[in-house]
Amino acid sequence: MVVIRVLIFTAPHKFPDTRLSPMAQLEQAARKLTMYSRALREQLARLRQEIAAEKQAVLTSEDDVSESSARLQEIEQLMAKLQVEIDALSLLPPSSDDGSLAARRQELEELEEERQEELELLAHINNVLRMHQSSQSKMQRMIAALARELNRVRQREQAVVLTALRSRIVKVLIPMM
Repeated sequence: MVVIRVLIFTAPHKFPDTRLSPMAQLEQAARKLTMYSRALREQLARLRQEIAAEKQAVLTSEDDVSESSARLQEIEQLMAKLQVEIDALSLLPPSSDDGSLAARRQELEELEEERQEELELLAHINNVLRMHQSSQSKMQRMIAALARELNRVRQREQAVVLTALRSRIVKVLIPMM
């Protein structure tokens, strides 16, 4: 009779129970592989859901960057227009100043503050975007690693099944003495 020992997914200090028949050892190995395979598939499914959420977060952050950039550009255009008005009003004699120069300067200061706030917001949004992109990249690498591991487990499952089939065939074909 052919004795087959299968050492799959056992810790270095643990050895298969030699009191079990070879077929029982194969069945035990197959159960362990099946549980491991199921756990890998579940983990892959969770990661795929998480990466979908992360992709959505990246898209949202990209939209936020676009909106913030557009707002910043709008503020800068208003500031440029105000500066032209201030320069024009500064050329007029002081006697014709009706307070509009001071009002324009005040408005320019407020726009400068708003511009600074928008710059800070844009920097924060860019940091969030990079964080989401990094998370997405890490998840993609994890999915690839899990897919490779799942492929190896499937190959091991096939090997155990083939070994079990061969063992049964050998038992049938070996004459009893």
